[in-house]
Amino acid sequence: MIVKVLQNNANVNNDELNNIIKHNTLFVGVFSESCHYCVSMKPEWKKFKKMALAKYSNLQGAILEIDSSVMSQVTNPLLTNNVNGYPSLFIISNNKILKYNNERTAFEFMKFFKLHIHKSQSRTSKSRTSKSRASKSRTQKSKASKSRTQKSKLYYPKSFRRFLGNKS
Repeated sequence: MIVKVLQNNANVNNDELNNIIKHNTLFVGVFSESCHYCVSMKPEWKKFKKMALAKYSNLQGAILEIDSSVMSQVTNPLLTNNVNGYPSLFIISNNKILKYNNERTAFEFMKFFKLHIHKSQSRTSKSRTSKSRASKSRTQKSKASKSRTQKSKLYYPKSFRRFLGNKS
């Protein structure tokens, strides 16, 4: 898990930023110090970052916090084309943008991030687990055939056998 903060007067390393975007599911928050909504939301955003680091430290995800004063240095179109106001909150996953439009609380941020970080993790692990899925399906089939043979050996009461037409 990566947490990257680009604040006032920071020199933006666009190569590093592009690398982070390419290899991670990224929750982006773009804020302005002069925005009342950004200032009031900042404590919740900090709580969210702390919770995400504690819970998802071993997953391949990232949180990117950008101050509006450094946006002019950012060259990645996934970032520059999706900031229309402040605060701007969105997920970048597999070169797709998912806008955040829920409540601005740490809990809601966490739910949104959790949903999308797990989707991206499952996509990358599909190829690794295809063999294990095949073996699971074989064992499930063998269990099903065993249960069918056991059903044929069941004893049915006389009244039920009459209902079945004395077939068993």
